[in-house]
Amino acid sequence: MSRARALVLIAALGVLVFALAVSGSGEQRKPYAGVTHGPRPAPDCLTLSPPCPPKQPEERLAEAEANDLIGFTFAPPPPDAKPPVDADEAMDIAWQEGGSAGESQTPTLVVVPKGGDFAKDTLVWIIRYDGSSFCPSTVVRASPPVHGTCQIRPAFTMIDAESGDFIISWTPPPEK
Repeated sequence: MSRARALVLIAALGVLVFALAVSGSGEQRKPYAGVTHGPRPAPDCLTLSPPCPPKQPEERLAEAEANDLIGFTFAPPPPDAKPPVDADEAMDIAWQEGGSAGESQTPTLVVVPKGGDFAKDTLVWIIRYDGSSFCPSTVVRASPPVHGTCQIRPAFTMIDAESGDFIISWTPPPEK
């Protein structure tokens, strides 16, 4: 194999490795397609290992709010809303999909209005995990290695209240 051909092959492999690394990093968000199947059974997260944090009573969003971090707006649910997936089932699903260890978990029923990733107004549960500990990873290139301090922050997981589908999990950025 000629030297030029070897360099082209190495460059192509480098581009492929870079493309795979970039596509696998960060949080991917697909447009939400809506209900894909009926409620699914989920084991009680308190019986799993590790168990989920203690469950708090459900809440309902009282007034509209925007979450710029994930790009969604939330609206209060109708007063008579009774979703097929109840708060306990949503917490069990959320724990299995992206839950975060902490002191407690609280489900809040909200509506994500039609638009953006949502084809229709969608009733969802937002599970808030309070008291989650987040520790930055070690900076590899620093000598000596730099270790950050852990921060206690909430974490969130969104579950479709009609289908039980996982939608997204997120955590606010660290405080500086």
